[in-house]
Amino acid sequence: MSIDDHRLLVVATDSAAVEPIEVDSIILNAGERYDIVVTANQTVGSYWIRFRGLAFCNRNGVEVHQEAILRYEDADGAPPTANNTYQEADREGL
Repeated sequence: MSIDDHRLLVVATDSAAVEPIEVDSIILNAGERYDIVVTANQTVGSYWIRFRGLAFCNRNGVEVHQEAILRYEDADGAPPTANNTYQEADREGL
């Protein structure tokens, strides 16, 4: 899971506090939960929130990915301009 042009501050995992760490993305396994803080300090606009499947979600030509949009207040209704492909969701993560 990642948000274009934003860092994620991880503050807890599965309701247990952790030493806060800033990352580009988080790898979530089934049933895992992370508490993150996102600082909305970029140019007003819209940004992709990306989810990219691993393991069985990336076999035999199947590349499972899903996107949502983080839209800043006062941004126009246009979607983000960045591509939304499986490859674009590849980020180094926690």
